[in-house]
Formats: sequence, structure tokens, C-alpha cells
Amino acid sequence: MAAGEAHSAVDKYELNAKHRTFINTNTAITTHLIASTLDQQLTGALSPEQYANDPTQSALPEAIEAVDPHRKTDYFRLTSSVVVNDGDIEWSAIPFLRYRTNDYIATWQPNMPQMETTIKSAGLLAMSRVNFSREQQSILGLDLEFTQGDSLSYQANTISTTGWNAKLYPEGHIFYDNRVTFRNISPYFQHQSELSEVLSLLVGVRYDINEYELNNHLPEYDDDGFGNRSLANRHDRITHLSPKASINYRLNEDANVYARFANAIRIPTAAELYQLKTQDSSAQVGQISEETSNTYEVGYKHNFTNASVEAAFYRMDVDDAIVTAYDDLGSSYRVNAAKVRHQGIELALTYPISKQWQLAFAASRSRHTYVDYTQDVGRIDTNTGDTKAITLDGNDLPLAPDYIANLRLIYTPTFIAGLSAQIEIKSIGDYYGDEVNQRRFNGYITSNLKLNYRLTNAFAINARIANLSNDKYILQNEVRFGKTQIHPGDPRTTYLALSYTF
Repeated sequence: MAAGEAHSAVDKYELNAKHRTFINTNTAITTHLIASTLDQQLTGALSPEQYANDPTQSALPEAIEAVDPHRKTDYFRLTSSVVVNDGDIEWSAIPFLRYRTNDYIATWQPNMPQMETTIKSAGLLAMSRVNFSREQQSILGLDLEFTQGDSLSYQANTISTTGWNAKLYPEGHIFYDNRVTFRNISPYFQHQSELSEVLSLLVGVRYDINEYELNNHLPEYDDDGFGNRSLANRHDRITHLSPKASINYRLNEDANVYARFANAIRIPTAAELYQLKTQDSSAQVGQISEETSNTYEVGYKHNFTNASVEAAFYRMDVDDAIVTAYDDLGSSYRVNAAKVRHQGIELALTYPISKQWQLAFAASRSRHTYVDYTQDVGRIDTNTGDTKAITLDGNDLPLAPDYIANLRLIYTPTFIAGLSAQIEIKSIGDYYGDEVNQRRFNGYITSNLKLNYRLTNAFAINARIANLSNDKYILQNEVRFGKTQIHPGDPRTTYLALSYTF
């Protein structure tokens, strides 16, 4: 449980229980239960003036602040893993149940609607591994999932917005109310082969079948007066074949180089598919399509006597990337961009200073760009009659930092058995706050302290202090409609967890 400044307190309780038993020497059953409840006060984004005056204020209208808005979430997940290992053949089956609620006021929307969602899932992860020989291994698997989600959004308080395209949002207005049923079947196959003493090859393929079924509790209409569109009941299906391959070459006993390729998809969420804006606000009419990606990576790994080094270069080309856009009322929605590219270098270094001290460093420097994307296609400026479409080819994606770096100093004293401590320094690079790349913002540096102490074989204490130096920093700047919105970083926050093994 942790608490921050006024208007941003968080209460979270979590139960994490695991039980493992052996039926015989070849069969193990592991049951894992996670249950949690979260109650978090909500805030809005600050203007630069509000941030300079008082970064701890909520930035919410008085009417909303008076009701003390909270995000309340309950979560439950139960899995039971059965693993049978019979020499050259191993198979496993992991059935699972999942339940989650998420109720909150969307403080980032101009009208701050109430959101209520409930998600119930059941599924199975099955896999069989066959070792034909020391050099040949195959994996055959199947993933199954059935999920039912109920979503409701309505206006909890009457709110009148100001400025361009001001609106009066009356209490009780329903923006969406639906149930979406999702089904997934994904068989996959992978084969690894040692081609020689120094060369190995891995190939694989996965076939995804995803089905959505919308049951809309509202009538079908094109515009509810606030730019929202309500669809008739419908069924959508997304299928995709994803190949992958990698090759690894061992230079010597301590070093190797590798190359990887992977094709993948990211399917849209139910909200991205069915909670649409109107044709007048140029959102996708019908559905958002899945985004597909091709990732290429080459890397080098070396284990020295007292250190290890990993370096890699990657490039990911994404077609139909799902990105955020905004309508004239300031509400966000999701659309497909034509093509986006992510590329960069990654470096990781681990160095044991002594038996008690270890230094670990990881960093990535990346570029995230629109390769082919025109924003606001079809939108017209009602004052001038001109198109609002903007070509963003070559621009950086908003909120994507130039680099991410992490430095950890780990201390494991020999004179206190079971104790481990580490100081972490995290640095985030500069980034653009808008798609047109007119406003660039500084990143930040923050530090954390982590302590793990196992008092006995059964009882352990875990503690973490985030923002150890209690620095004032901006977690994220975002530009919307020419105005900067600031999300302050949390002040020094302490987390404490206790674990007991039976």
C-alpha cells in the first residue's frame, strides 16, 4: 500500500499464493492465485501555470473534485499448471480463470464521463516439447481464450465545456453500453536444430484466429450529439499467420552473434473496434484493423571472466499502426496509421565489483517515426473550408523518448544472510509532445531504492522507495489543441510487501 500527495493517494491490497505438488517423479501441479483490490484517487493534467503554482493540485473542476473521484479495480486470476516430463517428451497444460473490474471517471476527457467495465475470461495454454536428439527439438502448442467484457460509459455530472466547440453534457447521458465476446484459437509450432557445433537455427510459425461479437444495448445511430457513433450488433474476425526465424553462431565458448526475424500482429481492443466517433469527426467507420509488424534484430553476447556484455540493433516496421487521434470536442479515439518504424540500439552490461557488490547497466537509444501517415483525412475546418489533413511522414511519434537508461548498484552482504539491496537510477530522454513535432520536452532522471530480506525460508520482506530523492519532475508533457498538459511525477513513495511460504 502506498500514498502520495493530496488528490493522488493509492490504496492497494494484493494476495499472491502459490502451491506446488508432485504427483510422481515426472508430474508436477502448480496452482497460482492472485487477487487484488485498488482504490486510487484521480487527478487531471495540469497547465504550465498550474504546475508552476502548485504541482500537487488535482486540476479537476470543482464539481468533480467535490465527489472525490476514484479508480476502483478488483482483479482475480487463478491458474493450475500441470507439467509432465517423461525424458525426451514434455507436455504442459495451464487452464486459467481471470476476472477484472475497472470503474473510474475519465479525468482526461473534457466532459469527464464515468467508465465501468467488467471482464471475465477462461482459457487454456497447452504445449508439448519433443527432444528427437541432442541437436533436434520441436514444440507444438495451442492457446485458447474466451473473454466476455461489459462496458458502460455515462455522464455522472452535468458539465459545460468552454472554448472552441463548447458543449453542455447533461447528467445521465449514455455514451456506450455494450457487451463484447472475444474468442481466440492460436496453434503454433517451433523447431530448433543444431546445424553444427557452432551454428544453430530456430524456425517457428503461429496462426491466430480472433473473433469478436458485439452486443450493443443502445440503438444504432451516427451521432449522439457529442461525436459518438453507435453500431448495430456485429461479428468481426481477424486471422493471421506469423512466421519467425533466428540463427545463432558461437564465436567461442564465451561469445556468440545472432540474427532474428519475427512477424507479429497486435489486435485492436474491443473499445478500439466499437467505441467509435462519427463520420463527421473522420474516425474509422466500421472497424479498426489489426496492426502487423516485421522485426529484424542482430546482436552480440560475450561473457567475460568478470563481466557480461550484450549489444543489439533492431528495426521494427509496423503497418496499420494503431495510434491516438482527437476530435473537435477534445475526446480521443484510435485510428490506423499507414506505416510506423521503430529502430535503435540496445546495450546491457553486468559487472561484479566484488562478492558483495554488482553493477548493472542497460540502455537503449531509439527513433520512432511515421513513415507514411496523413492525420485527419477528410476533416474540414468549418471556418475556412480548408482541409485539416496533415502529412506526418518523417515525424517522430509523440511521447517517444530518445533514450531509456537504467543503472543499478546491487549489494548482497555476506554477513547478513538473505538480504539484498539495490539503488536504481533511471533516465528518460527528451521527446515530442505532439504529432507535428513543434513542441519538444525534456525527459527526467529519478532514483529508487529496493530492499529484499528473507528472514527465514518461509518469510520475506520486500520494500521499495520510488523517487528516493523526492525530486519534483514532469512524468509526461502532452500537447492537445495547442495547449500543454502536464502529468507530474509522483513524490517519494514507499511500498511494502510481505510474503510467506507454507
